[in-house]
Amino acid sequence: QLEKKQPLTSVKKPETKIIYEKASKTELMLFTLGGFLLGVLSMFLFSMPKRKKEAPSELPLLKRLKKSKNDKALLALLLPYSGKSLKINNMIKMLEENVYEKKNNKINKDHLVKNINEYFKKDEIIDEILK
Repeated sequence: QLEKKQPLTSVKKPETKIIYEKASKTELMLFTLGGFLLGVLSMFLFSMPKRKKEAPSELPLLKRLKKSKNDKALLALLLPYSGKSLKINNMIKMLEENVYEKKNNKINKDHLVKNINEYFKKDEIIDEILK
C-alpha cells in the first residue's frame, strides 16, 4: 500500500505592519539641538592638540644647563649670552678650545649651575634664566 503524500504548503508568516508616528515639533527641536551640541563637543575634543613634552628650546636656561651632556651642547647654550659677562666669555673660550681644538680644559658645570648669578650681570637675563 502506498500512502499518498500531501504536497508541502508554505507556512504563512504573520504580516508585520510598521506604523510610523510623526514626531512632535519639540522632539525634532530637541534632537536637532542635541545633535548640534554633540557635534560641537566632538569637534572640540578632536581638534584639541595632543599634549607634548616641552621642547628643549622652551625650557629655561638653568634646566637646559643641567641637562647638557657634553661641551658642545653647553657651548650651544652659552653662545647667545656671549658678551654678557667676562666669566661667560672665558667659559665660552674654554669650551670652544675643547670642542674645536681638542683641548681638555676643565669646565665645572655644577659650579655654573649653582652660582648662575655670578656669571651674568644683574639685569633681565637673570629673570629669563630663573623662570
